[in-house]
Amino acid sequence: MVDGDHRCTENPDYVSQCTAKDSDQTVWIDPEMNDTMTTALTTSINGDYDPITGVTANVVTLLSAADVWVVEYHGGAIARRGYGVCADDSTQGDSGRNRWCRPQVVFLNNEPHWS
Repeated sequence: MVDGDHRCTENPDYVSQCTAKDSDQTVWIDPEMNDTMTTALTTSINGDYDPITGVTANVVTLLSAADVWVVEYHGGAIARRGYGVCADDSTQGDSGRNRWCRPQVVFLNNEPHWS
């Protein structure tokens, strides 16, 4: 899935600033993810609770059909809440803050005591 450093941005000050390639994004949620996290993420996607106007997302069940893959990781209480990287062998385009890749992998931290 991801092997090494595949940050979306070319600027190391922004750990991972992936943008959408187009206005219709498909999201695959790992079926092994915690049920509470899956419900919250699906609710957010379906309700379009994001600050990016004109970009919508839909949950898909086929990994191969997804622009974004969401998986759970355990990074500890002081680790990032979540971050995204470009998947191995992803297609990439544009540059700087407008850089995109397909597919992206989003890791969500499920530790109970985020700081």
